Amino acid sequence: KLSTICLVHSYFATPKMIRLNSEYVAIIRANSKSDLKMVTKDFNIKNIDESRLIKSYDLATSSKGQALFVDSIRGELRFNFNRVIDPNSLN
Repeated sequence: KLSTICLVHSYFATPKMIRLNSEYVAIIRANSKSDLKMVTKDFNIKNIDESRLIKSYDLATSSKGQALFVDSIRGELRFNFNRVIDPNSLN
């Protein structure tokens, strides 16, 4: 199995084929809400809608250098790589 890491400045500008074949995305700083909305559409994660993704992003990136990690394999959002964010706690 071959794993690759693709670093981009804009999720929106990344070709759709690359976005849809990504299993993980780490978001350090979103350029816009539209980029976050696109992540919601590309990664159909159970119990995660646009609002919860934005709240998760705000929580995960509240400190400089932190990231929101989207795991499409497990259907999870994480603070950095290891702390799972419970979507039910984001009301």
